[in-house]
Amino acid sequence: MEPFAPGLYAILDASVAPLDVIPDLALVLAEAGASALQIRGKDCDARALLDGVERVRDALASTHRPPPIFVNDRVDVARLAGCSVHVGQRDITPRGARLILGPSALIGLSTHSAAQVHAAAMHPVDYIGFGPVFGTSTKPDASPRTGVEALGMAVRTSRRAVVAIGGIGRSQVADVRCSGAHAFAVISALFDDDGRGGSLDAIVGRNARALLATWHGTEAAGKLG
Repeated sequence: MEPFAPGLYAILDASVAPLDVIPDLALVLAEAGASALQIRGKDCDARALLDGVERVRDALASTHRPPPIFVNDRVDVARLAGCSVHVGQRDITPRGARLILGPSALIGLSTHSAAQVHAAAMHPVDYIGFGPVFGTSTKPDASPRTGVEALGMAVRTSRRAVVAIGGIGRSQVADVRCSGAHAFAVISALFDDDGRGGSLDAIVGRNARALLATWHGTEAAGKLG
């Protein structure tokens, strides 16, 4: 069973966008068609992160089909906010997260190698992230890039849906989709200014629609927004 619709898995990182604007950006992304949202705040204190996640949750409650909200790493915040979680190889285990969050929450797990993809089948996770497929500047401690071929291997061997992660921009989206990945995760590409400027909301919305248009292979990819 698919954990969420295929397409854009948008990551809103508090090191890229301030926490106080993230709820507005989350609403823009949901309206643009993002399939899932992740809130990352590695340098945020727990209280501020919880407040930000709750505000995102409340903002999306008014949308027709709110995408699932994942909190990066912080299972405690996800539990208190009633959201899902994405954990890494060095975070609390997926089994521990499941015990805390219960059966209805979605749990994602980062993987970076064939061995980790294989091991993920033994964990109570709903999808795996695989990468970094390309080089990334938003995670200083990222593993070495894996490449598209390894991503395809992960898709073929995983028992779970695979979300491609790491360094994905509009020029890489088509290759990611051809690999068979269920979705593609994006951080910095959401904030790229193509020269047309405008408010942060407008830039993020325009980029999200363009990324999705490329994913779907529509000719209007460069004209949206």
